[in-house]
Amino acid sequence: MKPLVFQLVLLVFSSVVLAGEKVLRITPRNDEDVEFLSSLQDDQDFDLDFWKAPHRPGLAVDVQVNEDAYKNIAVKLKEKSLEFQIIIMDVKKLMDEQNLVESTRGIASDFYSKYHPLDEIVKELYNLQNQNPLMTEVFSVGKSYEGREQLAIKLRGKESPNKKTFFMNCGIHAREWVSPATCMYVIKQIVSKYGKDESVTNLLDKMDFIIMPVLNVDGYVFSWSGPGNRMWRKTRKPNYGTSCIGTDPNRNWGHKWGAPGASRNPCRDDYRGSRPFSEVEVRNVASFLSLLSRQRKIAGYMDIHAYSQLWMTPWGYTKYPTRDHNELVRKK
Repeated sequence: MKPLVFQLVLLVFSSVVLAGEKVLRITPRNDEDVEFLSSLQDDQDFDLDFWKAPHRPGLAVDVQVNEDAYKNIAVKLKEKSLEFQIIIMDVKKLMDEQNLVESTRGIASDFYSKYHPLDEIVKELYNLQNQNPLMTEVFSVGKSYEGREQLAIKLRGKESPNKKTFFMNCGIHAREWVSPATCMYVIKQIVSKYGKDESVTNLLDKMDFIIMPVLNVDGYVFSWSGPGNRMWRKTRKPNYGTSCIGTDPNRNWGHKWGAPGASRNPCRDDYRGSRPFSEVEVRNVASFLSLLSRQRKIAGYMDIHAYSQLWMTPWGYTKYPTRDHNELVRKK
């Protein structure tokens, strides 16, 4: 796990290629229910994909199941007197509808009206830099396991002594395509409205922003490589001694690494890695943030995910608030 200043989570309909796959919503009533649902995550007989994992009583769990698993899991839930509802009847149908919309928009459509593969995102970053050379700078924090640059863009307003920097990344989970799209939209809005919108101008004059649209570049590219790979979430480095590939980069940070919510199983989507910072993509970002911290330039950090519509603040591993909790939740 990693310490967060903010973590913004947006709703998106993900997709797979198998027809008839459903998403169930189950709400555990007590700790026993939470423990039962947690045990299903490692049950290979069901092959479940948890969109919202079990955490505590009263907090809904969303899980994707195929047709065969649905029949079996429904029986299991009935045995436990656990009620559920089907919130998505056919995930593939949603994917097909999305693809149909994308294909009818045409090549002349606005960049910010649809999802894009990595090369198009990179091209747009450099377009924005070329159009706004005084306030933007595209740079790399390092290369991924497969040799791709992890690009970010710096957005700056007026120069001032000891000016702070706010860092923001998207695309840490490959399949959450709306996350990179959100970062690109934020970049475009800041660039377009600086000097025209008072709130944007004041914000950028107060602190610089560094935004990384795709942290998990290898995984993101793989999620675009074919319909069967659309739901890929992890990095792409093989796990020694197994046939399973990738680590959940969101579980690979050093802070409270290996705590509940991160799996030891290298085949699981939430696999924590063999050790903290085992993934070069995470090390690169951590090293860059450490540099900003040593220079006393870091003002905050935001990590944008998809699904659940939650605004999360530290800490995720304890109920005790941080020293700056009141500042984090302050509305004005």
